[in-house]
Amino acid sequence: MKKKALRKFLMEYIHKGDNRESEKERMRQLYQTLSEDEKNRYEIFRRCHFNRTVIKRIMHLDAPNVSNKHVALIVSSLAKVFVGEIVEKALDCKTDEEKNSPLKPDHIRKSYEEYAKEHGSIKPVKNTILF
Repeated sequence: MKKKALRKFLMEYIHKGDNRESEKERMRQLYQTLSEDEKNRYEIFRRCHFNRTVIKRIMHLDAPNVSNKHVALIVSSLAKVFVGEIVEKALDCKTDEEKNSPLKPDHIRKSYEEYAKEHGSIKPVKNTILF
């Protein structure tokens, strides 16, 4: 399934106010349309996460009074989405001869710069360099 079609399906899925059972059925239908490679990548994506304890510790540095488990879950989810977007852009940054090689720090750096141009710069905490 192409990225745009998948995104369109997911956006429709998110915005429909159906009950829980129909949502599960729609996700099952979507999952069945995926190729084996896409299913493997989706399963890996589902299992990957940021450690919430570490997220809480980092949050405590900036906002000591806002560190409950729900906020940590939201922040870790946002971090996962952010990293996914950066990696996706980095894969797009690779040249044709580099398509089969692994990502390099330069690809990540370039994708972060493009992301910052599109969405605004993200200021590092305490003047540390992100990439």
